[in-house]
Amino acid sequence: MKTIATEIREFLDQTGLPQSRLSAESGVPASTICNLLKGKRQHLLGPNQDNIRAAMSRLSLTAAPSTPSEPEEEALV
Repeated sequence: MKTIATEIREFLDQTGLPQSRLSAESGVPASTICNLLKGKRQHLLGPNQDNIRAAMSRLSLTAAPSTPSEPEEEALV
């Protein structure tokens, strides 16, 4: 099972969003998210985990992937 830190790291990498945006959306202090990602904090209480996961779910609906998509080829006329 993935840790919450791994979930956050993968989410931020995929969306290109900053930690501060996840913090603002989840209500979890930016320092807590930062410490999780740095490995200074290993565990997170259930409500904070739930808030972060809910925020990632909401943000994933609006965030564009950080990898550019293939350019569409123009039709030859």
